[in-house]
Amino acid sequence: MDRPRGVVSREEAEDLRRELRRRLRVLKAPWGYVQNAVYEPGELYRSVRGDFPDLMVYFDSLRVRPVQTVGYGSPWLEGNDRGPDDSLHSFNGFYAATWGDARKRDIHALDVARFLESVL
Repeated sequence: MDRPRGVVSREEAEDLRRELRRRLRVLKAPWGYVQNAVYEPGELYRSVRGDFPDLMVYFDSLRVRPVQTVGYGSPWLEGNDRGPDDSLHSFNGFYAATWGDARKRDIHALDVARFLESVL
């Protein structure tokens, strides 16, 4: 019996994942080559649950940010699709918390450090 259109075998899916991983490692950009780290989620996390991605890509040690925009003539945007790129991506992650008076806007870095020490 023929498979429904678009359905691939486990082996075909693995071959496709390997090929995609290979091709994503180095991409040619207008300014040169972009070296990327490509992982399967199980390589980075002790366990993966739910609907996790097949591959995760860190573009050029996080110096290149993927955007969520499609439909351009090129896969490369000179700017950001949402404005200035002040995103908070990092290999070490990002931690956010609130405490005390939320109206206080002049919190010093040492206040944050003391708070983190108290909860860690």
